[in-house]
Amino acid sequence: MADKGNSFLLMLLFLVTTVSIDQPTSTADADTHTDRLALMSFKSLIRRDPSSALASWGGNQSVSPCQWHGMTCGAWGRRRGRVVALDLSNLDLLGTMSPSIGNVTYLRRLQLPMNRLGGTIPSELGRLLQLRHVNLCYNALKGGIPASLSDCKQLENISLAINNLSGAIPAAMGALSEIKNLQMRGNQLTGSIPSFLGNLSSLTILNLGTNRFEVANLSRNMEAFHMGNNMISGRVPEGIGNLVSLSFLLMRINSFEGSIPASLGRLQSGPVPSTLRSCPLELFEAQHNMLDGLITKELFLISSLSNFMYFQNNLFSGSLPSQIGNLKNIADIDFSGNKISGEIPASIGNCQSLQYLKLEGNFLQGMIPASIEQLKGLEVLDFSHNNFSRDIPQFLGNMKGLSRLNLSFNYFEGEVPKDGIFLNVSAVAIQGNHGLCGGISELKLPLCSKHTTKSGSWKLITITISCAVLFLTILLALYAFWHNRNKSQRAKTDLPLINNLHLRVAYVELVHATNDFASENLIGVGSFGSVYKGNIMIDGQQVVIAVKVLNLHQRGAFQSFVAE
Repeated sequence: MADKGNSFLLMLLFLVTTVSIDQPTSTADADTHTDRLALMSFKSLIRRDPSSALASWGGNQSVSPCQWHGMTCGAWGRRRGRVVALDLSNLDLLGTMSPSIGNVTYLRRLQLPMNRLGGTIPSELGRLLQLRHVNLCYNALKGGIPASLSDCKQLENISLAINNLSGAIPAAMGALSEIKNLQMRGNQLTGSIPSFLGNLSSLTILNLGTNRFEVANLSRNMEAFHMGNNMISGRVPEGIGNLVSLSFLLMRINSFEGSIPASLGRLQSGPVPSTLRSCPLELFEAQHNMLDGLITKELFLISSLSNFMYFQNNLFSGSLPSQIGNLKNIADIDFSGNKISGEIPASIGNCQSLQYLKLEGNFLQGMIPASIEQLKGLEVLDFSHNNFSRDIPQFLGNMKGLSRLNLSFNYFEGEVPKDGIFLNVSAVAIQGNHGLCGGISELKLPLCSKHTTKSGSWKLITITISCAVLFLTILLALYAFWHNRNKSQRAKTDLPLINNLHLRVAYVELVHATNDFASENLIGVGSFGSVYKGNIMIDGQQVVIAVKVLNLHQRGAFQSFVAE
């Protein structure tokens, strides 16, 4: 009996031991099997895997999914042995996303960017209550953003950029209180930028560029706001000036109109204490819009701007405010393609970090300010298609860092320097300035006359020549009158002669004959004046003539005329 009793106790102990060991193992196997089935279903919808990244999935049942390509499993607690991260980035996978992905219960990170996944985003993603990071950018996903994502309360980062998603951002996503980074650029999303985004206090990066949104209220804690390349119209909202933590503001390629609100100056200098400004504005893009009016001076009080200020291709008018010199840290300023007039403020020399200054295609005038010589780091200077005049400053040739200079299509005059950047014909553009001469031969400019070299002013030369021709004409008329004072009865003809040898020619005919005393008609320059080639009609025939223009300011010029 004792032996039978002992045998019974041993058998009972064996059974108890078996149950206490096999039960948790069976549960763990079942959970792992759930992950395996879900992932195998995901693989079944992948039609092309050029790198055979999924070859390790499923073949050997004894191999845990934790050992498959792209898998990360938990190491302790309930997550032990369960898939917590799936990363199949940049594999050029072709196919669709299986709804079964929602069965990978403990998934916290889903990384599928840079593939060719089509179809819609499965609404089953809303089952992944521990999901924190979703990156589906650079695919071909279409349809709407599933509202079920709002059930993933722990979501911190969502990147759906560069797909074909359409429709509005679901209002339910306003419940994602932990969201920090929301990337949706490069889709076809429409409607208003939802006002609930302003209630997401953790949101620091919002990128909605290249969609079709309209603007609404936004969070004061936002650090980056990208709404570029949408179809947004209307005026720039005053409320943007309340985004006191904003570092990057990109609103390029839209249809914004009106002036930029002065409230944007509050992005650094407003009433909010500096202790609350974690990231003052560093970058501002507003190019390719329909903004007009004066460029508000408050913008130039944002001294934190250190990357670039792009306002090109708008309708801004008026002059550049002198406060531009407050941007001591700015690297790139581009106001090209507007209607800005007046002169460049001398304060531009205070922008000591400036590397690129582009003001082409405006109505700026006057001289290039001498203070630009102080910009030691300047690399690119483009003042083309404006109304600048006078000499080209010599200091431009002394700026060692300057690698590209465009002064074309202005009213610059005088001799072109022959040093620095002016020695590199591929780096300098000066065409369209008809008063320039000299320079290196590759520029193919006319030679400067001695008077041009001395004065450096084409206008002065033109005025001098005109005056000399006028005086010469008067003298010719007086001489003719004196010579013929006894022949008052002489018949008038269309071309009256002096001693049957010399024609009496009007000043306007001389101007026309020499093409306004153009430099290409200049034959030579002597001690008392210049000689030009001309063409004039005499008795119905075109005759080549030489016109000597005396400089009456030169001593002995009058005697030279009498002698000739």
